[in-house]
Amino acid sequence: MTPLESILQERGIKKTWLAKKVGVSNGTMTRLCSGESKPTIDVALKIARVLGTSIEELWGHLIDERTLD
Repeated sequence: MTPLESILQERGIKKTWLAKKVGVSNGTMTRLCSGESKPTIDVALKIARVLGTSIEELWGHLIDERTLD
């Protein structure tokens, strides 16, 4: 389960509601939640703001820490 899916489940938020709030299709939101797709920075910011969290909390696990040195 991805961090985005976990947060939605913990808070009882439906993917369809979040998709509408951030202006993406339900299919796009499903792919973002499953990790099949990665969001644009614009969509990532909108999702983080709507959920009151950070992009790092939602997608930080995708960063390869070794490349940051």
